[in-house]
Amino acid sequence: CLFNECIQNKAFVWIIESEYVHLAPKLKSLLFYNSTNLNKSSQFIRFLVSEKKCNVCKCNTFKWHIADKLYNSLLYGNNEWIKSGKYKIYLYFNKDYGTTHCLSFHFECQDKPKNGLFRCRIHLDDYPKEISKVNLGIGIYADKVNIDNYSYAEIKCSEKLYNSSLHSLFPTKQLRKFHSLNLKLQIQLFYLHDQNGQMIKFQPV
Repeated sequence: CLFNECIQNKAFVWIIESEYVHLAPKLKSLLFYNSTNLNKSSQFIRFLVSEKKCNVCKCNTFKWHIADKLYNSLLYGNNEWIKSGKYKIYLYFNKDYGTTHCLSFHFECQDKPKNGLFRCRIHLDDYPKEISKVNLGIGIYADKVNIDNYSYAEIKCSEKLYNSSLHSLFPTKQLRKFHSLNLKLQIQLFYLHDQNGQMIKFQPV
């Protein structure tokens, strides 16, 4: 996103913190984003928001280290789902910076029955009562096999609270020569809908 021509109008622009911190100082300055006060963001970010009408957000990145009993359950546990800890995302709604709202997620992985392929799903554990539906992007990177994948998901709070969009990534048996697995997981919130189906404007804390 360093060239204006590369970014379409009304696009989503994600600032990935784990990557941002390793950028050269000039690039950090160019891409600096203040989620609660746009005027404190860089000139380039302000241009994307005001002129190109882009939706600039910080991407939520989490790490899950799978080892020991959990790793054995993944490989030899008769296709049971293993669960990560909970990952929390804190938000402001409708420019109310005095009230913090929290969404809590966890990820689950499984050696898929029948075809023996690794798959992953996301589960929404806790959410504000105002929310009826969450539209999000979810990403995964598995270090041992150097494979990543990304998918778009929708979770309706009145129905099942999980989405199995990340599936058939690689044969799970490829992990048997290792003793652990590190996953880098991403959650990118696109839209939140209230009980009337209207979109809730939000900003990350």
